[in-house]
Amino acid sequence: MKRFWKNFLYAGIVFLGVGLSFRSDRVPFFVREDSPKPFPVRLELLQPLSANADRWGFVRQSATWARGNSLFMDDLIAAIRRSFPTGTAANITLANRNFNGQSYTLRLKLNSGNVSYQPSTLGNPASYTNFFELRSSADNQPALQLFFDDNPREVDGAVLVYQLSRLDPTRWSGATAIIESYVIQPVITGFPNQGLIQTYSWKGPLGSDALGQDVDTGRVVLEEMDNRTVFCFKSVVSFGGTTDLVPINAGTQALGYAHNQGLCPGAGREYYKLAYSQKLDGNLNVTAKAGLEQLTITSGQAVTCNTTVNQFLNFTPSYGLFDFNGLIAEGVAANAIPSDFIQAIRVDGLYDRVGTVGKSGATISPAGSSWDTLTKAYIDSIAIHFADVP
Repeated sequence: MKRFWKNFLYAGIVFLGVGLSFRSDRVPFFVREDSPKPFPVRLELLQPLSANADRWGFVRQSATWARGNSLFMDDLIAAIRRSFPTGTAANITLANRNFNGQSYTLRLKLNSGNVSYQPSTLGNPASYTNFFELRSSADNQPALQLFFDDNPREVDGAVLVYQLSRLDPTRWSGATAIIESYVIQPVITGFPNQGLIQTYSWKGPLGSDALGQDVDTGRVVLEEMDNRTVFCFKSVVSFGGTTDLVPINAGTQALGYAHNQGLCPGAGREYYKLAYSQKLDGNLNVTAKAGLEQLTITSGQAVTCNTTVNQFLNFTPSYGLFDFNGLIAEGVAANAIPSDFIQAIRVDGLYDRVGTVGKSGATISPAGSSWDTLTKAYIDSIAIHFADVP
């Protein structure tokens, strides 16, 4: 059963990483009308999340995954600024630009009429002064959009929205989910050392296989804390529980399993939860905790479906430890965590925010924030969309 656990977590790594999996060589696609210098979009920064097929693979790679999305936005905005200094007005459209063998129309709007967009992290639409888009030439539908202000990490943040099946239809033909990456430096009551936060949210299938079709909703929340000395991570991955994730045989049937039930015996949507804290100095030590629930997301709860699931996926309330080389130990008790790792009390506090509104309610700016909300009602209602920008 250990091999099955590895295979399942590898599948989880794939669907969590698929949101970063479109890539390209560096292509100079855009030139100012009065300048011959190329304007690059570096899609290669958005690397796939690759990890070994083991229980905690996502822990080791998620920081790299997040960094790729953030660097893509930073790099694109910086490239725009090199050609168009802050405050410059532009409204430019270029047709028939080729990426990954696909033809796109490129559009750039800078200070030429605000663009309204409501990310899944805000209760009301935000107004952005700048907008970039790749739109498929074949059907004039958007594949990627970026919304940002002149100071993209304040006010309303920056939002990247993309669809893998349009960016690389050959590789990701079944990945029709729309994925949203949101970055902001929020102002939060009671957290004077709060750093940058990033969220990754999606709605829709992330692949053409059974698991990719089943895993259709999720959110990842990442935070820089303690003056950028600690990295904190939380996620909820929601799947329908309508495919065989436990091998069905006489033994598992005796435990109550049947076909098309996911990981938990019986019918109902299932929720995989993960939280970890990482030191950003020394050996980059990580302390992690995971859980699985069915039909609900409960603060602090490890397992709510039939406990026989632990014979296949061990969700007992213990911890996994890592350094920059990878997994050190799993099944570690709270009182056995070494002193140079983030201690259980902090990881428990992070994990306990899963199933609640977390810091969203204490966020002063942006107003109406839900970036840290990981309740069942909220996860189930996540909706990601492209904007129709005139």
